[in-house]
Amino acid sequence: MSAAITVILVKIELPNDATNGGHLRLWHLLNGEGLCAHVMSGEPAVGLHGLNWPRSHFVPDLGHLTDIGRLESNASWISRNRRAVAGIRASLVQLVNELQSNGPIVVLASGHAVALALLAGGWDRFVFEIPDSMGLNYRRRLHALGLIGPLKALNSCWLSSRFGRLEAYIARRAPMTLVSSPQDASFIRRRSYGSVVQDVGNGTDWLSFEAHVVRPEPGNTLVFFGGMQWEPNRLTALYLARELMPALRRICPSAELRLIGGPRIPQLQSCDGKHGVRVVGFVDDLPPAVRGCDVFVMPMFAGSGVKNKLAEAMAIGMPVVTNSLGAEALPEPVRDGMLVCDGHKATVHCIADLLVRAEERTILGQRAREVARQFFDWQAIRHQFITSLSATSAVLEVGSSAQQ
Repeated sequence: MSAAITVILVKIELPNDATNGGHLRLWHLLNGEGLCAHVMSGEPAVGLHGLNWPRSHFVPDLGHLTDIGRLESNASWISRNRRAVAGIRASLVQLVNELQSNGPIVVLASGHAVALALLAGGWDRFVFEIPDSMGLNYRRRLHALGLIGPLKALNSCWLSSRFGRLEAYIARRAPMTLVSSPQDASFIRRRSYGSVVQDVGNGTDWLSFEAHVVRPEPGNTLVFFGGMQWEPNRLTALYLARELMPALRRICPSAELRLIGGPRIPQLQSCDGKHGVRVVGFVDDLPPAVRGCDVFVMPMFAGSGVKNKLAEAMAIGMPVVTNSLGAEALPEPVRDGMLVCDGHKATVHCIADLLVRAEERTILGQRAREVARQFFDWQAIRHQFITSLSATSAVLEVGSSAQQ
């Protein structure tokens, strides 16, 4: 297929927030040679936060779609949203007809509600895009029972079942489903009877930033960063502050932990100043704040997909300590660029040993940066993405009818 593909991204919110990992992923995948991206969203293109989409189309009906309830059937949700569904279809048909003379078109439905709305409107030639499977994500929360409590665990069971069934329903009907990790792809594929589910990994633009320099003396500063509104990040931050740091300080009394990222959560704020914990919150320039620490720590207890923050830390040569869940979506060579520890005691002692061994931190950081260049380069990932789009039956060729 020689002509550039026009991609119509259909998403409830305009993906223009550079601090949002999902928005940043879409921006990197869709902007550049070989693709011409148009965005249909339920938000007008105002108040940009760093990601510019020059061809954006405001469709108010997208903003009117309601959340999908955990106990709500697809039919009930569609009934509640029938006006918005009709309006979205009409807007999409109009845009496709306007753009068809430009070459082949792929509709990229981002998110569960958008995909369900398109199917309800009779439009099934689209690629279903979700960076992470919510069915798998909520199942993973059960591993953090001690941190979330029994009521949230029960809610997670319901949500895992609901979204697992919904993802399978959409995947069976869409020509292709796109996720960011093999684990998410396998989870959906097993429930959707052999449907086409592709994983296209995450990259990072931190490869162009200055590398971390290991100090020759023993280190003492750990760092974890991420959006604390996302529960998997919040669970990790709470574990580090409440459980890991008190144990680590018994071995390394000068050890400190910096928690970077907002918003400020009361649970985390209560840990500030205790056991060497400093809740930093938002920072104006994140890479230097991370580079100024000694070790990036990221034991995960929930979530799925490739963790952006892990790729970013490795890209600037930070020594990284995570657990099996944090590393599971990564190819084996990438895992060679970090330390993977499971269990509370093993993690504490692993970090303690790493802090006092500057030479080991240097070797680990150099290896991390090397593998990041090989596996987290956006250009290579984008090539994989375009190849996947070109091969899908969701492509609308020139002259085909938008009226499905």
